[in-house]
Amino acid sequence: MSTHIEVLESFDSFQSHVSNTFFDMSCVPVENDSGRFQSRIEAREMSKLGVVDITSSAINVFRRKAHMSTIETPQYLVKFQTSGEGLVRQRGQEAHLRPGDFVLCSNTEPYELHFPEFYRQIVLAVPQAALQQAVREPDSFLGQRMAADVGANGLLSQMVHSMGPMLDNMDPLLASKLENNVFDLLATALEHGQTRPRIDNDGVKTEHLFRIKAFIRKHLGDSRLCPDWIAKAHDISTRYLHMLFNDENTSVSRYIQRERVEACKNCFDDPGMDIYTITEIAFRWGFNDASHFNRVFKSAYGITPRQYRQRHHLQG
Repeated sequence: MSTHIEVLESFDSFQSHVSNTFFDMSCVPVENDSGRFQSRIEAREMSKLGVVDITSSAINVFRRKAHMSTIETPQYLVKFQTSGEGLVRQRGQEAHLRPGDFVLCSNTEPYELHFPEFYRQIVLAVPQAALQQAVREPDSFLGQRMAADVGANGLLSQMVHSMGPMLDNMDPLLASKLENNVFDLLATALEHGQTRPRIDNDGVKTEHLFRIKAFIRKHLGDSRLCPDWIAKAHDISTRYLHMLFNDENTSVSRYIQRERVEACKNCFDDPGMDIYTITEIAFRWGFNDASHFNRVFKSAYGITPRQYRQRHHLQG
C-alpha cells in the first residue's frame, strides 16, 4: 500500500493535485472571509480500492462531458461526508450530504459537487467491474443520498472514517482483509438500500447466482468453502447449486478456484505483500497445497507465481 500526503495553500496546486489523484475536472473556489484557499489531500492505494481523504476551503467542482475522454479506469467514487456539508448532483439526482452520509458517483458520467464552507470528505475509489459483480445495478444509486441513519450506512461511514491512519502501520495481509470487509459492507449497504419487484423463475435463478457469487468472494479464505456449505448457507440443494453454475458453463469448484487465483495475483501485484512468501499468500486465499497452487496459477496465467512476481517487479 502507498500513501501520499499533500498540504496545499494555493488553489492552483489543489486543482493540479485533485486532477492527478482522480482525473480531469474543473474546480472553482468560493470566496471566503480570509481570502486564503487551504486544502489537504491524503491518498492511499490499496490492492483494489483507493482511499482519498480531502479537506479544503469552500469550492465547486465540475466533471463535464469534455473530461470523459481522459478516462483510463472506470470507477465508482463513494463520497463520505465527514465534516461540513456538500451538495452532489449526477443523473438528475441531488444529494445534500451531512456528516455520516455518503453518495455514489461514476467517473464515466458528468457530475458536480458544491461545498459552501470548509469541509472534509473521504472518497473511496472502487473499480466499476468489481462493484457491478457484487451489487446488482449499482448505477441506480448514482447521485442518491445514503443517509447515515439508514441500514448499514452509518457503520460503513464510521469504518471508512477510522481506517485511513490505521492502514499506514497495518500488516499488509490484515490491511487486505480490512479492504475486503469495507468492500463487502459497501455492497451490503447498497443491496439493502434497493427495493426489488417480484421476479420470475429466470430472475430467481439470476438472483440466487448473484448472491452465491458474492458469498464465495467474501469467503475465499475460509477452508469451509465448498458446494455443500454454500448450498446450506443459501437454503438450496447442492444439486440446484451445481445446476446454476452448469448454466454458465462452469462448475462451483472451478469458479472458487478462479476467484482464489485472481485474489493471489492481486496480492502479487501489491509491493506491500512482498514480505509474504508465495505459499503464505496462497494459503491466505484458501489453497492448502503449494504444488497444486503453482499448477493452477500457471494454467491461468501461463507462467509460475514466482515468474509472475519477478516480471511484475521488473516492470514496476
